[in-house]
Amino acid sequence: MENASKALLISAAILVVIIIIALGIKILSTTDTQKTGEIASKTINQKTEEAMDIATGEMTGNKIIYYEGETEKTKPKSEVHSGDTIKIGTEKLVIILVDNEGIKAMPYYNLVKETESGGVKQGPPVTGKSTYISTSFSTINYWNQADDPIQMINEPRNNVQQYIMSYEATLSKMGASNIDVRAVRKDEMTSNSTAVKKIKSGSFWLATATPLGNTNIWYANGGSGGYSGAKFDTNKGVRPIIIIH
Repeated sequence: MENASKALLISAAILVVIIIIALGIKILSTTDTQKTGEIASKTINQKTEEAMDIATGEMTGNKIIYYEGETEKTKPKSEVHSGDTIKIGTEKLVIILVDNEGIKAMPYYNLVKETESGGVKQGPPVTGKSTYISTSFSTINYWNQADDPIQMINEPRNNVQQYIMSYEATLSKMGASNIDVRAVRKDEMTSNSTAVKKIKSGSFWLATATPLGNTNIWYANGGSGGYSGAKFDTNKGVRPIIIIH
């Protein structure tokens, strides 16, 4: 009888040990699962944030990428100024004006067309890979002197607008959002001569007719600060303004 009692006690003890081990494994498994879930969640959140950085063209929230020399830094949009160099994707831009419309920036170079893809970005051109875009303002004189400059260029008979729209598509593919891309007006170009001088040389059409009749359109001579008028069917380059809201 005594031996039977001992055997029963030993069996009970073994059962208790087995239950404790099983519970320990379950607790450990639950803890590990929680930790794994937390790590996975953090990884997903981190990747999501990285994707958002890319998806907003490196203009995340109220932040914007700018340059001090060749060093990239980030600061609030409210702290950028005319003359700052900023970045959307691979495109470097110079801020020429900040007003109630937003941050207004321009590419360093005239636009080029990529040979293989047909896409549009800023130059300089690379032999065999891209060529400068050179186009007439229009094939006919369709405007009146009193027309609004933006409406004057943003219409089907204008030859510049198609390239501007292609460049906007390029920036959108790089993730830029909440921007407008259009031809730059002469008054915008002359608002800050110091900032404008940072953009590279190359003539390009402006969205402003000259006062010399209704056939001439202003064009800019790159960052030199010079402006001249040319007949609408003359070939010039394209360099739009990007408005970041």
